[in-house]
Amino acid sequence: MGADGAGSRMIWLGALFVLLTCLAAVSPVRCVPYAASQVKVLLDCQKAWGKTFTAWALENAYCPNVTEYGNPFCDAKGMVTSINLGGGNLHGTIPASLGNLISLTYLDLHGNYLARPIPSTIGSISSLQYLDLSENYLTGPIPSTIGSMSGLQDLSLSDNLLGGPIPETFGNLQNVTMLSLNKNALTGPIPSTIGNMTSLKGIWLHNNTLNGTLPESLGNLISLQSLGLGSNFLSGSIPEFLGNFVDLVLMDLNDNGMSGSIPSSFQSLTKMIYMDLGSNFLSGPIPEFLGNFVDLTILNLQNNNFNGTIPESFSKLTNLWDLYFDRTGVTGALPSMLGYLTGLSSLRVDQTKLKGVIPPTLGYLTNLVSLDISGTALTCPPARSSCVITQDVTSAFCATCFAFCSTCVMKPPSAANTSPQMQVLLDLQQEWGQTFKGWVAGGNCSLAEHVTCDAKGMITKIDLNEHSLTGTIPPSISQLASLRHLNLHQTGLTGSIPRTLASLSNLTSLDLRENNLTGWIPAGIDGLLNLRYLGLNTNRLTSSIPPAICNITGLTTL
Repeated sequence: MGADGAGSRMIWLGALFVLLTCLAAVSPVRCVPYAASQVKVLLDCQKAWGKTFTAWALENAYCPNVTEYGNPFCDAKGMVTSINLGGGNLHGTIPASLGNLISLTYLDLHGNYLARPIPSTIGSISSLQYLDLSENYLTGPIPSTIGSMSGLQDLSLSDNLLGGPIPETFGNLQNVTMLSLNKNALTGPIPSTIGNMTSLKGIWLHNNTLNGTLPESLGNLISLQSLGLGSNFLSGSIPEFLGNFVDLVLMDLNDNGMSGSIPSSFQSLTKMIYMDLGSNFLSGPIPEFLGNFVDLTILNLQNNNFNGTIPESFSKLTNLWDLYFDRTGVTGALPSMLGYLTGLSSLRVDQTKLKGVIPPTLGYLTNLVSLDISGTALTCPPARSSCVITQDVTSAFCATCFAFCSTCVMKPPSAANTSPQMQVLLDLQQEWGQTFKGWVAGGNCSLAEHVTCDAKGMITKIDLNEHSLTGTIPPSISQLASLRHLNLHQTGLTGSIPRTLASLSNLTSLDLRENNLTGWIPAGIDGLLNLRYLGLNTNRLTSSIPPAICNITGLTTL
């Protein structure tokens, strides 16, 4: 069959699929009777949380199976498979009987007011793939039985009051890709069994009271992209094996007791976007190879014992926002090349051994809002210097060197005020941990890469297909009212699909395939009546396709 014939066939099959979906949707929503054991557990939950969920339809003994926030989903046997009550203003405790929901695959209770210990019976839910109990007031130790949940892929217990050690049994969770235990009161060393969790891409243990050295077994986690160990009591040198994590984009070792030099193996970490080694006892010169981390946006080396000069190779770090050398032993002059890192918003070199004249090139840092040179031997350029600076020169620089700025020749501002459309791009850029050419304050959207604008400067298309992004889809994207095409296919985005996306009434193509999106397909997406293409597959969404999506009569590909 020729290419044209194959294309026609694909369109015909796509249309047939939508037609069959719509024919199924006009039938009544399938009602599945709850299994008796499930009704008892749900009644226990209502009692424990002091709420009655009328949508659960317990009085009728039928599982609603409707794509609405808070509703349980059931399988054909009436066993509950999904509960999402994140941010549901729940009070009380987690009932022990919750462990009887043995078919549950998704449980989200984050952002509530649940207190007291996590019941050990939760480990009975061996089918669970997603567990989020973060942002509550849970106390006591983490139950070791959680290590029995062999199907778990995402585990978040962060922002609670949990204490005691990290269970050794976590080494059994070999399918977990994201482990979040940060912002608790966990104690003891990081167990060596964590090294068995070889599917991990993100590990967040910061803001606890963990101690000891980093176990050698952590070197097995070669798929890591994010490593958050800051604000603990970890000691010893930074292991060389961390340099084997070549996909690492975020490293936070801040505020520990680590010593020695920055390992030479780190020169392999060229994908790094955020590196925080501040507030340790690190020593030696700052390595030149850090200048090869051209995607860096945050570099914090403050409050260490580094010596030597600031490497000239840092001139390549043109994506930097924040740069901190303060309270270190760096010496020499402040390099003039720092003035060409025009994205800098914060520069701290206070309490160092730097000396000489502050280079006038710092006046080019028009995004700079914080400049601290206190406690150094640095001086300002003399007044009446031969200089030309823009009127939108950084106020932080001029506040430091007022006499210099006041006697310079001024030229018109280099950039107009940032338009609302460009501000959204700046917000997206910050959320996704990336920088794109032309996504700058005061920029013109017609010069922004991966973006298409109309004659009025309104953004109509964003195409970031297969770009490496981090973070979530922020609700602010809904401000792009003229957006017709949004392609975020295979970008690594996480979190839920924001409900505000349903307000983009001009969308004709929405591609969110092959990400790590979770939660529900937002209500109202069926109101995007101009949609022709909708791609949501290969995510971790928990709801079925809303029947009302058949109202989108022009949809050809789903």
